[in-house]
Amino acid sequence: MFFKRNGRPCSYEEWSELLNDPEYRTIKVTELPNGTTIETSWVGISGESFYTRRRGLSEHLIFVTTLTLPKPGKKAEKKYFHYASETEAKAGHAAITREYGGG
Repeated sequence: MFFKRNGRPCSYEEWSELLNDPEYRTIKVTELPNGTTIETSWVGISGESFYTRRRGLSEHLIFVTTLTLPKPGKKAEKKYFHYASETEAKAGHAAITREYGGG
């Protein structure tokens, strides 16, 4: 299933259009002085979707926060946090920012 940012279901065609709109897709990006980046985005699919079922995910992927931790001389480490609502995603973004040194 596909969902808009407000949680309402939408068609594949509408989802695809929205996904290609960076202003709609991006919730917040925070770059910390230590090089850590926190990016929260709307993805708009549920874990029951054809796209994620193959990987065995059963949770919602309507919103995802990607935490990118720099590793000098190595590939950056990435951690992912999934949320079912925009409110949860914004709160998660703020909590991760605080935890990794962003106040």
